[in-house]
Amino acid sequence: MYHSQPGSNQEAEVSSPQTTGARGDPQHISLLDAFGDRREGDVLRATRWDDATAADIERRGGDFCIVILSEPPEGSPQVPPGTVICAPAPTVWEQSAVREAAVTYEHRTQAPRRSLTAAEAKLLRGGKLYAATELTITPELVFKSGKPHLELLARDLLTCQATAGYLTALAVALTAPIAPRRGSYGELMSALGRIINNAQAALRKARREAEPEPAAALDRLSRLAVAKEGGPFLALAHELCPKVTSLAEDAYLARALEERLPDALEVLAMRAFVREAAVPPTDHDLALDKAIVMEQLQFASLVAEPHGLDTARAALDHFHKSYRSRYERHHRSYWTELDRLRGQLLEAKSQVEALTRLNTLTELGPAVDERTMSAYQELLDDPPKCWIIVGVDEGLSDAAVCPACRLRLDQEPPAKRTAEILQQIERAIERQMTRLSSVTIRQVLERSGDARVERFLKVIQAAQLASLPEVLDDELVGYLRRFLVEARIGSLLNPIMSRLEEGVRPT
Repeated sequence: MYHSQPGSNQEAEVSSPQTTGARGDPQHISLLDAFGDRREGDVLRATRWDDATAADIERRGGDFCIVILSEPPEGSPQVPPGTVICAPAPTVWEQSAVREAAVTYEHRTQAPRRSLTAAEAKLLRGGKLYAATELTITPELVFKSGKPHLELLARDLLTCQATAGYLTALAVALTAPIAPRRGSYGELMSALGRIINNAQAALRKARREAEPEPAAALDRLSRLAVAKEGGPFLALAHELCPKVTSLAEDAYLARALEERLPDALEVLAMRAFVREAAVPPTDHDLALDKAIVMEQLQFASLVAEPHGLDTARAALDHFHKSYRSRYERHHRSYWTELDRLRGQLLEAKSQVEALTRLNTLTELGPAVDERTMSAYQELLDDPPKCWIIVGVDEGLSDAAVCPACRLRLDQEPPAKRTAEILQQIERAIERQMTRLSSVTIRQVLERSGDARVERFLKVIQAAQLASLPEVLDDELVGYLRRFLVEARIGSLLNPIMSRLEEGVRPT
């Protein structure tokens, strides 16, 4: 087991979780941990550490628990994770409650009932802190001047516990299946550095140093290997690998490259294929097969149980056959359906052109549904068909998608989107025709005397959308625009001319 601060004067002993607890009136502490997350815990008083105390802690739950004992424990107690025991120096003293001191960082505590006496504080300062992981804080700092800084203790417990989680997982990954020996932080990082160098050398020798997955993993490990002990390491580990298991898997990958390069490269290729093989959420059988394969393709298994690779190959072969059959059918049906949808879009092209022309008549008002027009064009500009229609399954021996169109198995034709856009175009044309059907516009256009305008008005009044593109061309749009502008100018000049006829000077 690797610890963050070797040689500190706190006693720490690793143990598995057990049923734990305490007696007395609890205080509640709420604080922010090293990652800015809110954490909640209790401060309890107990005469001694026993099974009843342990059981009480288990019932309370919470992120952490601080137990202050009146009597020192016999030997080193088995402390569950998330708990720290404050034990006094070996002497007999009267049990009393504890009062929380004010601190400078954000926290909230319940008001205590009685304060810690000077004698109690002295005994606790000379006592010990017991936790499942080694702490960096000392009893002297926690119980300085009779004012217990329990928030500092809780923060240190949470930080050291998180750090130990990363370091322990890393130590196990670097030595499995052999149990890791106890060592210093520097020794662990030195061992990690050697494995990283060997893994990078193996990749260079195989001319595979550009492999995305191992390159990213080795980069993360390299950054961690030079991180300073304590807070800097924990902050960087949490940034690069939010889950402890992710750090362990990176370490197992580095070891696999160092110790079993051909098998590691094979596993990398299999993992790349499975990740690229997107599965529709409705295909539960295929999704289960994929999950089984990914579970088999773990570098931890390759390092600790290399013979399990045959099982992974068999699972991948089963998934590959099912996936390949489904993909071939999906590829064919997708492009058949897309061809049908493209036909619908082309049929509506004349209406789109008519709407485009109507939108240029700014005299009717602002243009309508310009975003819909852009969306229509984007759908129309999509590739009309994949050039690999027959034999696409032959290209799926190593790849999970068609090399020509890159279609995914969970990708569906845009049938719903196409229907929505066509409906929006139809509604937009109807809005423009409603504008043209207004009494004012119709009266203006009826005065034109042009046969084309009369035919156009009949189409508008009958709301014949299909006939609109036949009568609305660029020449007619230009004529309508000029006529509407002239009519607008006339409507503005008429009052002025009337005042002039009356001999009144217009304003």
